[in-house]
Amino acid sequence: MKRVLLGVIGLIMFCLLVLPTYASEQRGGSPGQQKPGGGFVKHLDKDGDNKVSRSEFDGPVDDFDKYDANKDEYLSEDEAPPPPSSSDGQNSNRKGPPPQR
Repeated sequence: MKRVLLGVIGLIMFCLLVLPTYASEQRGGSPGQQKPGGGFVKHLDKDGDNKVSRSEFDGPVDDFDKYDANKDEYLSEDEAPPPPSSSDGQNSNRKGPPPQR
């Protein structure tokens, strides 16, 4: 009986210690940490501070304020605008050949 109890406690300890670390790695890091290869910030961040300032932003001037949710004058990966839609208005994630016209 003692062995079973120790086994259960060991399994619980493993789950509490190892699984959160594994899940964090799968998500790309801990909360607040930029994901490597993050498209928006990586593309526009010219000074390497992991955020996009108003001068680095290449979209319409009025859009910067719209996306700056916390009003800190910087855009983070979390505040990134949605990716542009395809030029023909079709879903760019669609599989298969383009529609015949």
